[in-house]
Amino acid sequence: MKFDLRRAPQVISLEFAIPRANDSKGYGRVNVVRPPREVFEAQLKKVLDWAELREERMAEIIAQIEDQAPFWGSLLPIQTDRLRHTRELIDAVVQFTIFAEMRFKHEFACWRPCDLSIQVQPVLTTPGHGTFPSGHCTQSYAILETLRALLNASKPSNTNKASARYFNVQGRRLAARIATNRVIAGVHFPVDNLVGRFLGTALGQYFAYVAGGSDTGWIHGTFDGGKLDGSEEFLPNDFNTEPGDYGYYTVAPFDDPPERAKKTAAQMLWDEAAKECERITAFY
Repeated sequence: MKFDLRRAPQVISLEFAIPRANDSKGYGRVNVVRPPREVFEAQLKKVLDWAELREERMAEIIAQIEDQAPFWGSLLPIQTDRLRHTRELIDAVVQFTIFAEMRFKHEFACWRPCDLSIQVQPVLTTPGHGTFPSGHCTQSYAILETLRALLNASKPSNTNKASARYFNVQGRRLAARIATNRVIAGVHFPVDNLVGRFLGTALGQYFAYVAGGSDTGWIHGTFDGGKLDGSEEFLPNDFNTEPGDYGYYTVAPFDDPPERAKKTAAQMLWDEAAKECERITAFY
């Protein structure tokens, strides 16, 4: 794999908009700054250290190459024969996320672990596009945010806190495990997951808002890869979505969310999925 680094941009921005809105105004941006080569080189040792779990995780790694849904189905019954609309909603979220994440991957054109060391020997065929951000991580956190909003919207108000608490814990663990499996496989660096979590959280929350399942807007701000030094590890609980500066990323405060368009295809699908999820009771 060969990248023309003379063309690789240092910053890419994603601006959010409201479908079918009467104005063309942008509502917040996600800015991502590309890390320098030295960061990826410093992360090689972490990739090699994680490789010791390959034998233990191999079945998961292979099963997650194309489809994460069966693993989310271990938490919720989102099989197509039980929660048909919910599964369709998740598929829509994933495709939406892929459309966004691939622009970052292609434009940044960052190195894969095997580009920097022959010792990595990934257990999967390394994709031809760049490593930053991790697509699997971006998708898993977009799914997590969508399901969180969906379950909270479909439950009576007195059970919202409990449902959010129980699902948040298990959901974060699953999203992080799916993301980490790509590092174990040797096709990603931990920093790819750091930015993937940031981008996926924003995209998932945005999708939920546009579809009518959330009233709180979505995170936006800047992920500054230039502030990374390569020592960073991807940990499930080291991420804050409250406004503020957290070292290598900044979350901006969200002003009053804009008015949504009425009854888009996403909203109609969301409504059907919410009806299905009213039957889910296992939150402990």
